[in-house]
Amino acid sequence: MLAQLKLVAIVLLSTSLMFVIVAAPRALAEPPECTFSPMDLSSDETDWEAEVFEILQCGQPLGEHNIPIWTVDYGTLGNEWDEGWGADDICNPDLPLARMLNTASLLSFASSTPNLNTRDFEGDFLQWAGNFTMLKTHETYPRCFHGDNAESGALASFRQSNNTMRLYLDFFYDASVVERASLLVHEARHRDKSHDSDGTCRAAGILAALEELDCENCSGSECTECDWLGFNASCDSSWEFKGANFYEIVWYWWFYADADRWTDDMRLRAKLHSGLPLVFNFDERPTEVVDGEERVIDVCCPVGFSCNDLDTVFSCD
Repeated sequence: MLAQLKLVAIVLLSTSLMFVIVAAPRALAEPPECTFSPMDLSSDETDWEAEVFEILQCGQPLGEHNIPIWTVDYGTLGNEWDEGWGADDICNPDLPLARMLNTASLLSFASSTPNLNTRDFEGDFLQWAGNFTMLKTHETYPRCFHGDNAESGALASFRQSNNTMRLYLDFFYDASVVERASLLVHEARHRDKSHDSDGTCRAAGILAALEELDCENCSGSECTECDWLGFNASCDSSWEFKGANFYEIVWYWWFYADADRWTDDMRLRAKLHSGLPLVFNFDERPTEVVDGEERVIDVCCPVGFSCNDLDTVFSCD
């Protein structure tokens, strides 16, 4: 159920996910050892963050809604966001709450024709993805790390027992606003479906190698760890399962295809990042039929797109 920063992204997209510390660490309320340093994304990603703030007026989209639509529907009014998380400074983009509100704003206003009625689910997914996410999420809680483990790599998680979403420091500072929006969609889908992988996805194989697990010849507790690899790697069994990865990818595709109010660079980032779960987070690689032939769906090749080489993840026309 964890939406971890995909391990392969560290390698494949390292040049676009570099961060620089620009301020002294600030202490947060929970836990005591939790601190963060406001960081600067690449210049392009910083521009994206600023652009969402400017166009959507710092959580007041188009002047038609004010801050309470986000604080109520995402549960950010509570004291969970006090004491350093940003409740007293909601328009400071260095603080977690402002970045959460910015993410929610982009998600609900990614389309140039968004569904302003939060119960309206007509039209394409880009128009109502924000409504879907708000409906499925009772509250959002900021946290330092998953299980207070600074090495977990987790960005977010969802608890089906009370329909709450937990957002970790890496969510706020190790992902652009475009990626954060897709993660909210991914986690909201977990209200209805957990990951159902049997551990044969590529991401699980990477985790096994990193943890030095021999799952083909395991015994005892090591086998138990192997059984959870698919779950911990955020993998689903198939495209037809329509799980969290399906929803995340579909949102990325719609953003690339139809988010014409945003920059080409933002849309290209969505197109590229859709390929990570496609390639690594399904036990059975998604396929489609084109001209009577079945082919693996590639990052650049959803219906209507084209690629130079189906075997190369980032070879886009």
